[in-house]
Amino acid sequence: MTPNQLKATIDSARHQTVRYLLLMTLNTARPMQAQAYMLRSVVAAVFPDVTDLEVLRELDYLKSRELISSHTNPMGQTFAKIERYGIDVIERSVECDPGITLPPIDG
Repeated sequence: MTPNQLKATIDSARHQTVRYLLLMTLNTARPMQAQAYMLRSVVAAVFPDVTDLEVLRELDYLKSRELISSHTNPMGQTFAKIERYGIDVIERSVECDPGITLPPIDG
């Protein structure tokens, strides 16, 4: 594996793990919505170097897959809320397409 391939693999794993952490946090917060700064602090427990932009980018990805809804208020604060399909993915009621790393089920 070349250094570029290794970096791409590591970056992909990070994106997928951040998406999972965001979904889990939003699932825990439900039925309430959560502010992006709070979500960032949760992700920072695993990835201390996470940026606001990275969190917003992954929220956008989850929104495009209709797993969450999000909006930004006039003050620039972004809020997100898990949607039904996102809950189904976290609860493993439906298949999870590639792009989100779900940890293995111990059994």
